[in-house]
Formats: sequence, C-alpha cells, structure tokens
Amino acid sequence: MAVPVEAIDRTTGLTPLQERCAVLMASGTTITDIAKELGLDRGTLYQWLKKITFQCYLNQLKKAIQDNMTGRLFDLHSSAMDALQKCLQSENEGIRFKCAVWIIEKLYSSEVGEDDARKVIEKECTHTGLLEGWDTHLDRDGYERRLREEGLE
Repeated sequence: MAVPVEAIDRTTGLTPLQERCAVLMASGTTITDIAKELGLDRGTLYQWLKKITFQCYLNQLKKAIQDNMTGRLFDLHSSAMDALQKCLQSENEGIRFKCAVWIIEKLYSSEVGEDDARKVIEKECTHTGLLEGWDTHLDRDGYERRLREEGLE
C-alpha cells in the first residue's frame, strides 16, 4: 500500500507512525511491544528498519539520548558523581559499583551510525574508479532518484 506523499515528513522522509515507532525503539521498547502498541505486524517494523531514512532518524534519536546522558554524566562529576550516586543505593557496595560501571560502559560502548539520510544515499551513489587513486564520481541521477524513493526530494 503506497503512502500518500503528503503524509511523509520532508525532513525525515518518514510518516508520523514511522517516527513514533523510531521514538519507541530509541527508548528501548521491544519490537513486539511496539507492534502491539501501534497495531502493526512485527514484519512491518523489520521492513522499516531496512529503510535508510528510518535508520538515520533512529540514529538521530539515539544520539540525542546519548548526548543527554553524557551531559547528565558531566553534571554528576562533582564529588565523583557523589560516590556514584551513593553506589546506586544498594546495601552491597561491590554490587552498586559494578552496576554503575556497567551503566557507564554500556552508554559509551553503544555505537551510533550515520544520522543524515542524504549523506548515506550520497555515499551509496558515489563510485570510485577501478584502479586505486582514480577519481570518485557521484551518480547524480541515481542520487536524485534515491532521494525521491526515500521521500527526501
């Protein structure tokens, strides 16, 4: 079923439902729970995950969350983050400390991919000559076609 062009946001290349789905994914909601909440088949969500525009929007959201968390961590630096927020309130200091370290490591080990769909499409449409050192060439027609396909004219 084709989506009406007017339903696609020109900035993200996504429908409001796709944007809502990405927000839920970025917040850690499972695919199954998202499908139930939005009344969609899980297969639809997996198809959306293959779309460059969806991936980039999801990456934008993840980056915003990561930036927010990083800012909050820097705000907590005083008093060694108040002894890791009183060692996360546990009775056992070893558990509390390990928990805090795990959270911080998890935050910084999470890679965020490209968040600009136009850059991803441009890279895909740029070709290099057969021999090393040859110039690269942007397939402008292919690039414009891909932008239209993704709703990013």
